[in-house]
Amino acid sequence: MKSTILKDQKIAVWRQHIERANQYPEGIQKYCNANGLSFQTYYKWKLKLNSKNKKIPSGTAAPTTSPKTNH
Repeated sequence: MKSTILKDQKIAVWRQHIERANQYPEGIQKYCNANGLSFQTYYKWKLKLNSKNKKIPSGTAAPTTSPKTNH
């Protein structure tokens, strides 16, 4: 239970950083530098959180493409 709380807190902190960085007038790189964040870690978290938000709901089939055939 404790690890879930810590994980949720970490996610909340990174969501705040991402929001603030997107609004930072001097850009994301400078936001990271000003806040002691690794630029690479920032982007890893951004990708991680974006992928969580874009998951396909259960019961919904993912779009598929049919293989092309040569006639």
